[in-house]
Amino acid sequence: MHGTIYLLHFERPISRAHTCQHYLGWALDLDARLSAHRAGRGARLTQIAVERGIAFEVVRVWPGDRTLERRLKNRKESPRFCPLCFPTARCVYACDAEQLELPFDFPAAPQLRPDWIEISALRRWRQAAPAALAENWDDGLL
Repeated sequence: MHGTIYLLHFERPISRAHTCQHYLGWALDLDARLSAHRAGRGARLTQIAVERGIAFEVVRVWPGDRTLERRLKNRKESPRFCPLCFPTARCVYACDAEQLELPFDFPAAPQLRPDWIEISALRRWRQAAPAALAENWDDGLL
């Protein structure tokens, strides 16, 4: 049964321990499913986002069935499908009017190699002693 596969992007991570910012789902009626997510009656992850006041938006949709949704979820690469997280990567995952079926093996997004400035900054950062964080450092985030 064909429906719509959709990708949600959260404006910030759910918590310090659960740092995901994406949710991949499937629906026959996308508008009804998004209304359920926004009302806190959707997936558990979106329920928590609504409880914590974390906004989310649909960033990508594909036509497909539950099998394709499971294949995409098993890849565990939702950030690579997100145009907000990978704006410079050429997106071959978007759905055009002519593209009704998606191939099983998607080409991987290009791996960006860090330049010497990033590497030297990471080395300095690792050598520096970690600063002690206050107990309530994330009060404004959650």
